[in-house]
Amino acid sequence: MRKIATNPLRSRDLALAGGLLVFPLFLYPANLAWVVDFRVAEA
Repeated sequence: MRKIATNPLRSRDLALAGGLLVFPLFLYPANLAWVVDFRVAEA
């Protein structure tokens, strides 16, 4: 069991998982604003 070898992989996986969790948080406000603008433009 090499902790030194598994730590970079584990930290990278945590960074990827964190990025996947944070990415939608940045996307949702933009998508909501786009949907609102689209509906306002249609109305």
